[in-house]
Amino acid sequence: MDIVLIYWKIKPDQEKHFLDFWENKLKIKDKSGLVAEYLSKVNEPRTDRERKWFKWSLFRRDVITYINVGLWKSKEEFLTETERYRSDDNEFKHEMAEIKAEDIERGWLTAALVRLGTHKVTPEELKIVS
Repeated sequence: MDIVLIYWKIKPDQEKHFLDFWENKLKIKDKSGLVAEYLSKVNEPRTDRERKWFKWSLFRRDVITYINVGLWKSKEEFLTETERYRSDDNEFKHEMAEIKAEDIERGWLTAALVRLGTHKVTPEELKIVS
């Protein structure tokens, strides 16, 4: 299993537009290689305890930051399925330029070990999109 991280830096006045764009336009058409995808807003550490333990500098005050964590059967399946969004002539190029404050950063990880918990996620805990 491969994990793809996408670091989005969104213009502050474009957050609602970005969420709608991600949910409704950046579709995964062939989900056979997709395990799951989690779009998550980066939170600012607010307490001393949080600042002590959450030191990865993903939060910024000048932009709204989101991390997309995609679990894929393979990196190749991710690259094939999402090529249309990364090409220089993609149909969303101009809309993405309106939304993002800076270039999108991506990282590719390979799962080394997996630890499963016993908590069963309920539908109320997830905001599932198609």
